[in-house]
Amino acid sequence: MALFPFKNNSVRLKGERNTAGQNIVPIALPKEVHISMKQGQCDAAEPVVFVGDSVKVGQVIGKNLTPFSVPVHSSVSGTVKAVTNEPSVGGAFDVHVVIECDGRQDFAAGVVPPSVESTKDFINAVRKSGLVGLGGAGFPMAAKFAPCVDAEVDTLIINGVECEPFLTVDRMTMIAHSRDVISGSEAIMKWLGIGRCIIGVNRSMRDVYELFEDLLKEKQSISVRYVSDVYPIGAEHIIVRELTGRTLLPGRIAPDVGCLVCNVNSVVKLQHYLSTGLPLVTKNLTVDGSAVAARRNVEVPIGTLIRDVFDFCGGAPEGHDPVLTLLDGVMMGKVAENDRLPINASDNAVLFFDEDFARKLAPGACINCGRCIRCCPQNLMPGKIYDAVQRLDTAFLEKSGAGNCINCGACSYVCPARRRLSQSVFRLAASMKGGRENE
Repeated sequence: MALFPFKNNSVRLKGERNTAGQNIVPIALPKEVHISMKQGQCDAAEPVVFVGDSVKVGQVIGKNLTPFSVPVHSSVSGTVKAVTNEPSVGGAFDVHVVIECDGRQDFAAGVVPPSVESTKDFINAVRKSGLVGLGGAGFPMAAKFAPCVDAEVDTLIINGVECEPFLTVDRMTMIAHSRDVISGSEAIMKWLGIGRCIIGVNRSMRDVYELFEDLLKEKQSISVRYVSDVYPIGAEHIIVRELTGRTLLPGRIAPDVGCLVCNVNSVVKLQHYLSTGLPLVTKNLTVDGSAVAARRNVEVPIGTLIRDVFDFCGGAPEGHDPVLTLLDGVMMGKVAENDRLPINASDNAVLFFDEDFARKLAPGACINCGRCIRCCPQNLMPGKIYDAVQRLDTAFLEKSGAGNCINCGACSYVCPARRRLSQSVFRLAASMKGGRENE
């Protein structure tokens, strides 16, 4: 990757796109899956199956009736092997339902298209689908749609912007499922009463732009627009500003300014559910990095272990054993402490890196260059906030605005000392917000 000059509190990244043009292929069915009862930023579900139960694809295995939750479904057919607390990314422990696959992938009897005749039916169907935002934040889609019923939302924004280095799965999803993007967008517009839709794509995605431009010739209410190839333009408040000119103030949500923002993969999965009744049971991922033999885009059953993804992609090239594994990306990604962690709904990539890459990330001392301040899209002072966290300076932290951090990772990226600024600032932001961040 290389850094280009700053512009408008953003950075221009030149990252590897080794999987560009790689079609999304289904992974070989693993022997077992470990499905977390906490998918994305949702309230954890309670298991409703027991050891020894037979389950099928699409069957509900976890429920929670709170508004900020979604049902969790089995991604495979087989037998429940265990219901246990297991590690998740970041060192936390979540309840996992471990299912031994039988290889048949039989569908549950309830996998039928939902009956939708009203806005209430639509939101209920979205909730039953188990759908969470698939752009990384992982908020329940039904909870995201609900405020649009009372708010005056006039613009649906489909976020096809993929500014993280290495990731190409959104791009390939738009190419493979372009008609589903349009149909899903029309369903959202119809049932939520939204008058127009803008599909935003990177300026470098010329093939995607031309594809949608051709498909949308007869669609007056849907258009496709370019956005700049800068980072982190895919963040909700930034793409709203770029495509509509409206300013989303910190702490507010997009419907407050008349917009609804949905990731392109979320829209495709929604359309698949409306047409088939199959809930959220698989996730598309980019697999890349210096320590994996076959770099590709894959579709995996939710709950697939990282090691099974790694093995499917050929393992490590000779002399490049993985010493660092990241989920989601190098900018906003999370370190996977081991390869027995499962893939969840909000994961967009698994990146495997060797020792040479990991060594480059070792932090050093701050040189007071000010780059982190100049690149922050939220106009924060990440270096100063980081230092205040280390010395427990609560007075400074209270007035620092740290609660507005969006965890884009730009400050960590531009830091010549490789200090992990974003992790520290965002952890503080999460604590200020009670653990829930705006998508």
